[in-house]
Amino acid sequence: MDGATTIQFELVSKSGEQMRLTFARVVNLLMSASRELEHSQEAAKTSIHRAASLLQAQMRCASTERQEPTPALLAWQMRLVDGYIEQHIGLPILVANLSALVELSEAHFSRAFRLSYGVPPHAYIVRRRVDFAAQLMLASRDPLCEIALKCGFHDQAHLTKQFRRLTGEPPAAWRRLRRRPASLAIVESTAGDIHAWGEPQNPTHPAGSA
Repeated sequence: MDGATTIQFELVSKSGEQMRLTFARVVNLLMSASRELEHSQEAAKTSIHRAASLLQAQMRCASTERQEPTPALLAWQMRLVDGYIEQHIGLPILVANLSALVELSEAHFSRAFRLSYGVPPHAYIVRRRVDFAAQLMLASRDPLCEIALKCGFHDQAHLTKQFRRLTGEPPAAWRRLRRRPASLAIVESTAGDIHAWGEPQNPTHPAGSA
């Protein structure tokens, strides 16, 4: 018997033992209620209520144990979710919107989403917003306050907080380091050519001489 089978057997054994103990307590309570019924109806009612509560608790436990694990999102569901997020990246995106898109309850969707993407929906949406902001910072000269709104952040401070949390750098510094001046890029390119092809020839040196 392997380790997984042993653990499963122990869990089933513990569950069965707990059920037997619960049923024994219920039987005792009902027998007490039967005896008390002739002398005190209130005491009998109390025993019956306690027995009913025990049975209800046991039924809830059994229902939880039988519940199947939540499956991950299917490929077509993930495509719908990604497409919706991309189209609405600058707007509020609610879990209710995404779950309705794939016809799941919010709770079921959130569990399936985490299995599929490795993070909760909100964390994934924030990451996508930061990625989009990074693209805009490199592709445009728009100020950060405008980029923040285009990406669905409340303001520049909100963008800065989330950007720093995910990248370790504030967006302004990140952008400055990656948008090098054109003159610097030309110098570096020229230096690379010299390094690759050797020293430039002397234009005054006579051609064909030794």
